[in-house]
Amino acid sequence: EAATAPRHVAKSLLFVAVAEIQVGRPDSAIPRLRRSLMLSTSMGFLAVAWPAHAVLAALLKGSDPQAAHQHFVQASEITKAVRDGLTGELARRWDARADIMALHKEAS
Repeated sequence: EAATAPRHVAKSLLFVAVAEIQVGRPDSAIPRLRRSLMLSTSMGFLAVAWPAHAVLAALLKGSDPQAAHQHFVQASEITKAVRDGLTGELARRWDARADIMALHKEAS
């Protein structure tokens, strides 16, 4: 963060959090995901914000379903905003992505 590159910090925090989940340390991932979200949403980095919301939602689903649902909804809304900027084949491919469809289902 001292390098004043918040986009890169937010993305790196997301990657580190996912790695922590993969090695069985989900509790360590939660504060990193929250920091990633704070940076990415405050700077408008949608490509980092929506997956950070989605991963955090999945982590919280068992322990805090209400917070998880809020994160699913936020991730879903961001992906809809991203979709609005796409056209043609890119838009069709975005709509067909399994992760995007699952995210919208969780948010509904």
